[in-house]
Amino acid sequence: PRDWFRTRIELRKGFGGHTGWVGMLAADVFRTAGPFTFVAGPRLGLGDQTYMNKYFGISPAEAAGSAVVSTAFSPKAGIRYYGVATGVNHKHGNWQEVAGVTWRRLAGDAAKSPAVSQIGEANQVIITLGIMYTFSVGG
Repeated sequence: PRDWFRTRIELRKGFGGHTGWVGMLAADVFRTAGPFTFVAGPRLGLGDQTYMNKYFGISPAEAAGSAVVSTAFSPKAGIRYYGVATGVNHKHGNWQEVAGVTWRRLAGDAAKSPAVSQIGEANQVIITLGIMYTFSVGG
């Protein structure tokens, strides 16, 4: 909506590790200085029941067979996490180098899962480093 602020809504369907739907709401304040763009803003992640069950659910058989997690858990759809992301892009020609740090706090049924509450960690830190090349197909 402004030349220093942007919002984004993502909706993705899984096809490999899970077959559920996940979504993300994001807002960024950004500043460009020469070839550099600096960004920072909040994030909110959502997941449907299929996704949540795949990554945060514990079946009775899994609980019975585990020496660490003894409670079955069936999460509901809803908030997966909230957090904040920061990053910088350096662009030259068609190339970009990207670096960023994201902090997420698992929330809702994701945080209540015994996999998180008994053996995991609700706070998640993600470090991103990458190189991108942009090109056009067609004309």
